[in-house]
Amino acid sequence: LAPKRPMSAFLMYAQQKRRPLQQENPDMPNADISRLLGEIWRNTNMAEKRPFLEREEVERKIYKAKMEAWKNDEKLAKSMKSRVVAVARKKLDKHQVAASITREI
Repeated sequence: LAPKRPMSAFLMYAQQKRRPLQQENPDMPNADISRLLGEIWRNTNMAEKRPFLEREEVERKIYKAKMEAWKNDEKLAKSMKSRVVAVARKKLDKHQVAASITREI
């Protein structure tokens, strides 16, 4: 399976802030909590956003490295599979030729 994509800075922020916001507003529906989180994020200054943005950047770099390794593994697996299939076809062809020869005799 491919590596999972990292969360965005906003999702990390929302994950951290959602529960306290729900506790402050117990009757507020989840959709409204999400809207409120988005509004708060947009109005948050860069100093408060920075840790989330930096963490996102680090996690994206890790993800890209893992993705590149996964793609290379996939290419290798496909290459090996095509080689195995080619060998199997050659063996099959030999058996078909042998079978057709014995039928003719």
